[in-house]
Amino acid sequence: MVFAVEAGGSATRVAVGVAGATVVHRRRFGPVNQASVPAQVVRENWIESLSWVAGLVGPECPGWIATASLADTDPAPTLQVIREGARRAGIAGPLVVSNDVVPLLLSPPLSGAGFALIGGTGSTCLAGSRDGRAVRIGGHEYLLSDEGSGYQIGLAGLRAALRATEGTGPPTALSSRCPDLAGYARYLVASARAKTEVAAFATAVFGCWADGDSVAGSILRTAAADLLSLVSAASAKLGCPVAAVLMCGSLFTSTVMADLVGGQLRGRWPGCAVRVVPDAIEHCLTLAARAPDWPETPGPPLAVHRIA
Repeated sequence: MVFAVEAGGSATRVAVGVAGATVVHRRRFGPVNQASVPAQVVRENWIESLSWVAGLVGPECPGWIATASLADTDPAPTLQVIREGARRAGIAGPLVVSNDVVPLLLSPPLSGAGFALIGGTGSTCLAGSRDGRAVRIGGHEYLLSDEGSGYQIGLAGLRAALRATEGTGPPTALSSRCPDLAGYARYLVASARAKTEVAAFATAVFGCWADGDSVAGSILRTAAADLLSLVSAASAKLGCPVAAVLMCGSLFTSTVMADLVGGQLRGRWPGCAVRVVPDAIEHCLTLAARAPDWPETPGPPLAVHRIA
């Protein structure tokens, strides 16, 4: 038995299974990204999720944790809170930690060569070539990065709604999805959950697009172009064409965004194989089976850290 954790910006998915990515038990917990929730909540959610694992499979089960909060520049704070959570939960088996996009590239079907594109609360692209080179574009949190993400879609939707209400922008049905926009704006400034709440408004943007709202449609087309730019930049840095893309994340569970981005990928690189997966938990399980022997690679963009 092995376990896997995929921790994005809005939720933490945990699974226990057998080697070979067969999920036996699966559960969703609260977010563990300090950009999304307060530090105390992060600690509590790590302890709760890892205690669930320990209760199912015992303390020695190997695991792979893939978390969006793991920074290339300073991974120590995230590693420390995970280490403490594992200790409190009683987990003492082989445990490795990586950024959330790493398992998508390293496990099949890409197996190190191709492009892994995450579109969820945040966004990033990790690409690898057949000669072992790799590059990561984006994923530097929501204030300066996360192009085309759920956060960016939600933020653009809220701003468009407020502009329409005040008469500085075109009319849009988005205004009706949040009636007290001025009050909500003030609330968000003081909220520790602003990132996840803004990203949640992306659902309203998709809903208004489905009803024919042109402003919502423009926001989604811009987001698709931004996600494509991540892949384009990675391709340029690697110096190789885009032959295979694995798209993962909550945005792509909508056929709207999957079709928009997939269509642009195939248009730019004819013959490009595009595959969509809802999350990376099975990819994490595949790698978890190799956790006892996986070497630590502290350098980006494929950093993997051992903490047990």
